[in-house]
Amino acid sequence: MTEDILVRLKQLTAVLRPSEVRVAELALQDPMGVSQLTIGQLASRGRTSATTVTRLCKQAGFDGYRSFRQALTVAAVSDRGRRIDFGAGPYTHPTLPTISPV
Repeated sequence: MTEDILVRLKQLTAVLRPSEVRVAELALQDPMGVSQLTIGQLASRGRTSATTVTRLCKQAGFDGYRSFRQALTVAAVSDRGRRIDFGAGPYTHPTLPTISPV
């Protein structure tokens, strides 16, 4: 469940309560940053309660906030997670020309 957490959160936003959507959107916008927060800090940033954060974690398929945070960390640092969340392709240097594959 770790690498597909960003996809799962995007899918869930259509059926979540507004307070849960705020938390999911925070995680989608900054998975690494959110993975560094305590449940209370995330609840505060999402203008909701720790209970709501826990409910979102469970709806996303995790047994609690700890495993949710771990999955966000993995997704944030994995190539697959970056492509899914940010639409990023291979890294291109801002001043060097891009070399096309043959």
